[in-house]
Amino acid sequence: MIHSLLLPCLALAAGEGYAGHMDNARLFIRKAYLEDAELELEAAVANPEGRLDPEAWFLLAKVRFERGDLAGARDAAGRAHTYSRDEAQLLEASSFSRFLDQNFGEVRIRSRWEGLQVHLDLELASLLFDPALKQWVESARARLAADRVMLPVNLPLPVGSYRINGEEVTVVAGATTALELRGGALSAKGIPTAQLAQGELGVGLSHWFGHRAVGHFIPSPAMHAAYSLPVSALIAGLTLDWSPRLYQPASGGVSASAAGWALGLRLGRELEHTGAVRLRISGGVRGGTFPGVEVSCLSGDPSRCSLDAPGDLMIYPMSWAWIPTGELSIDTARHRRTTSAGLGVKVLGEVAIGSLPSEGEAAFAREAPFTFQVLEGSRLWAAPGIRFLFNATLAF
Repeated sequence: MIHSLLLPCLALAAGEGYAGHMDNARLFIRKAYLEDAELELEAAVANPEGRLDPEAWFLLAKVRFERGDLAGARDAAGRAHTYSRDEAQLLEASSFSRFLDQNFGEVRIRSRWEGLQVHLDLELASLLFDPALKQWVESARARLAADRVMLPVNLPLPVGSYRINGEEVTVVAGATTALELRGGALSAKGIPTAQLAQGELGVGLSHWFGHRAVGHFIPSPAMHAAYSLPVSALIAGLTLDWSPRLYQPASGGVSASAAGWALGLRLGRELEHTGAVRLRISGGVRGGTFPGVEVSCLSGDPSRCSLDAPGDLMIYPMSWAWIPTGELSIDTARHRRTTSAGLGVKVLGEVAIGSLPSEGEAAFAREAPFTFQVLEGSRLWAAPGIRFLFNATLAF
């Protein structure tokens, strides 16, 4: 962050040209305000007076190095070497460039899926004697612990041995070492399900209410299957649901229909910092068949039917419905090297937006079927619902 109280005073005292930026940068370096120093030095080398100044470029190389920008430090050190005006400057720049080349390599960290965002836990597994290199590792570890990084990523490190999320890797000077994180190694604190392909299977109960068209429903079994893939920090999934419908017809007793199928899409996100319990919120929509909607009809040929008007008989035709859904999933998991298995519960709130057929055939018991027509303007209906599922997951 720019030190807003200090910088304007310095600018007024030293001016806004090349010399002023250099004076500001030196002061910021002494006070360890490295971000501010880097901004001042970048302004200095952008100035025509400083574009070829080896001192400005060398200071910029040192500041970038201390801030963890190895590529930027190498670029600035190379320019300091190119623009050197005497042997001392040339030796200083070349020595620093050689230090970077001889003491640093890279780790190319990737996973099975590109675009995953993970936490990286960096641990030094060998000895470093140079205090500057030790400080580099400590700074890198702090930066990685503060936020997720997106894979694949190139991580510059001093030559030595490390453990990254428990996986051992050796960094070689001037070389790039590949490291693939899989399974439990994708997170230092366990696998985030959002970062793996995942299959789900759930069983439980569903119920619909709030509209006379579904007022005769009773809680019914529900089955849910899903396959999800990570999309950056989100989880995109394909869902398949089967809900055999149980209801109480006007004639009495309990009837059932097995034709409640729906196919859908969902998009969700796994919440962070939830400890041993994993929480995921999702939203989606599915479409499919919705059996057992109650419609009242007036006898005739054909029978005239409506969702709202009274009649002398009730029919229960198949409806089609779109069902927007909100979902909360709670589970725990056991991690293996390349997989994670979990058990938990899932609560889904949803709204069915249905449409009755304009006409069709219905029958009672063994009587001959009869033709019915649904009055125009009385085909659409909507009703809220809830599902409660016991859920098993496998992430891989």
